[in-house]
Amino acid sequence: MLKLATAGGSFLDIKQKMEADGFKLAEIETGFDVVVEYYRALAEFNPRIEMGKAVARLNMLFLSSLKIQDYKTSLAVQKDLNKLLGLYDRSNPAAADVIDLDEIRSALDDK
Repeated sequence: MLKLATAGGSFLDIKQKMEADGFKLAEIETGFDVVVEYYRALAEFNPRIEMGKAVARLNMLFLSSLKIQDYKTSLAVQKDLNKLLGLYDRSNPAAADVIDLDEIRSALDDK
């Protein structure tokens, strides 16, 4: 049902398909209500939730590529994750805690 609705199927298209699959009208209406609520939930954009999803997906992709020893993809995914998190942007407060390698080298040279 969700696939048909996503493809642009109308309620009538979905009803006919589900009737052909042996569903009763009450089940079809309930299913259609679920699809409508699913789309409403998708329409509510929450940046924090979307950021969390993006980070989780990138982490999964990183681990999957590392597991099969695809280091090129692993590195590309890590770069995308760093960019998403703003780790390359020095004006970003999240990047402010990242220690600069030049600072480490100069501190070691001073000793």
